[in-house]
Amino acid sequence: LLLLLLLQGGAYAAGCRDFGENYVQELVEKSQQLATEEGYGDIRWHFIGHLQSNKAKLLATVPSLYCIHTVDSIKLANKINTAFKGVEKNVMVLVQVNTSGEESKSGATPGDAVVQLANHIITKNENLKFGGLMTIGRPNAPDDQPDFCTLLEQ
Repeated sequence: LLLLLLLQGGAYAAGCRDFGENYVQELVEKSQQLATEEGYGDIRWHFIGHLQSNKAKLLATVPSLYCIHTVDSIKLANKINTAFKGVEKNVMVLVQVNTSGEESKSGATPGDAVVQLANHIITKNENLKFGGLMTIGRPNAPDDQPDFCTLLEQ
């Protein structure tokens, strides 16, 4: 009920149709709740948190899942691909790149690993659609934004 109230008076009412969640269980619950409500069939769900490979099957149950933003390994791409076999449409994925080198952040190491992962998704994962690269920049980064410059070099 709270979710519906927020959507009716907030972002959805203002025209937003893309919503994200960083916990698989939260995304499953919210998306399934709204899938049963009249008038919310045009929402595109995004998963933006770190995905453990054992949760890929659960993520495949999300109605209207549009994109997974945090694919950081071939193993994870393969798990997602397997989970989405038999699902009506391919899911878009973004390769997460750890451009800051921070140990607290997930992501493929910049360089050959990123190219290999992207190529693997494109050529070996028929249930995935490669959407591009993403990174999370350092807080308080200098004005020249080195993390995003590194991503552009990929």
